[in-house]
Amino acid sequence: MYILKSLIKYIYRLIKYLMRPYFFLKRYVLKIYFKIRSKKNIKLIIIKLRKKLTHDRVKTIDDRVKTIDDRVAAIDEKLTNIQNREVILGKMHENIQLISIKLDKKLMDDRITTMQNREVILEQMHDEFKNKNKIFINLKKDVQSVQKSVQSVQKDVRKTYAIANQLPSDIYNAHTISKTLEDVSFVSHLSTTFSISTSFAAYLLQYVRKNKISSVIEFGSGLSTKILAELFSNNKGRLESYDFDPAYIEGCTADGTSIGAVKMATSNTIENLNYDIFDLVFIDGPSTISNPTAGLDLFSQHASAIAKCSHIIVDDCHRPAEIELCELICSKNVDLDLEFVRFGNKCAGILEQKRNFSDDN
Repeated sequence: MYILKSLIKYIYRLIKYLMRPYFFLKRYVLKIYFKIRSKKNIKLIIIKLRKKLTHDRVKTIDDRVKTIDDRVAAIDEKLTNIQNREVILGKMHENIQLISIKLDKKLMDDRITTMQNREVILEQMHDEFKNKNKIFINLKKDVQSVQKSVQSVQKDVRKTYAIANQLPSDIYNAHTISKTLEDVSFVSHLSTTFSISTSFAAYLLQYVRKNKISSVIEFGSGLSTKILAELFSNNKGRLESYDFDPAYIEGCTADGTSIGAVKMATSNTIENLNYDIFDLVFIDGPSTISNPTAGLDLFSQHASAIAKCSHIIVDDCHRPAEIELCELICSKNVDLDLEFVRFGNKCAGILEQKRNFSDDN
C-alpha cells in the first residue's frame, strides 16, 4: 500500500513537471493575444476621438469667423462716424478762424499793454532775485564754513571718545597711591590746582623707578616737578623743567621747596635741545584753546627729534591735540610703542621702545 501511494505521488509530480512548458506557453500566448486586441481597440478609439475633435474645431472656427465679420462691420460703422465727425470739425475750425479774425483790435492792444506791464514786473522781480541769490550764496558759504568747523570738532570728539572707550579703567586706587607716595616728604602738596592727578603722580613715580630712569626733561611744571626733584635728590638723578607760563613757574616755586629753577620755554629752547641725552621726555603743556602761545605745534615741528628718546609721556591725551601729537611722534620712530592709560576723567599717552624677548629675560 505504501509503495502504491509513493508511486502515485511520483507519477503526479512527473505529469506536473512535464506540463509546465504547456502552462507557460499558454500564458504567454494569452498575453500576446490580449495586447493585440487592446491595440486594435485603442486605434479605433483614437480615430473616433480625432473625428470628434476635428468636428468641434470646425464649429469653433466658423463661430470665430462670424464674430470677426461682426467686428469688421462695427469697425466700418465707426469709420463712417469718424469721417462725418472730421467733416463737422473742419467746418467748426473754419468758423473759429473767421471769428478770431473778426476780433476787435482794442482787445489786442489791451493784451499788448498788459504783457508789457508784466515784462516790467518780471524784470523787477529778476533784479530782486539776483540780490537775494547773492545774499543766499554768502549765507551758504557761511553755513559751509560753520559745517566744516562742526565736522572737525565732531571728528575730534569721536576720536577722543573712541580712545577713551578703549582705555582700561582707573588703574590706581587710593591704597596704591598712598603706598607709592609714602616716601615723598611733600604729600601735602598733592591737592594743588595746577597739578597732575594723584593717580597719575603715583603712576609717574612707579614708571620712573621701574624703568630705572635717571634723567628727565619736562615741559609743564607742577606737582610732577616737585616729585621728580625730590626723587632725584635722593637717587642723584637729573631733571630739567621748562614751562610756557610764568604763573605755573611761580606756583611751582611758591612754597620754597628747593627743586632747582624752572626755565621759561620758547621755540628756540625746544628747537636747540638735545633729547638723546635724556631717558624720559615728559610733556604736560596746557590746552591750545586756553593758552595759544603754548601750542603743541612746537612739539609737532620737532617730533622727529623727540622720537629719538626711549621713553616719552604725554599728559592730557583726552584732548585731540595731544592724541595727534602722540601719533605723530610714534610715526617718526618705528621702534616706539604707543599705549594710552586712563586716570579718572583724563588719560596719558605712553611711548616707549619696543621690548625684545632677550631684554625681558
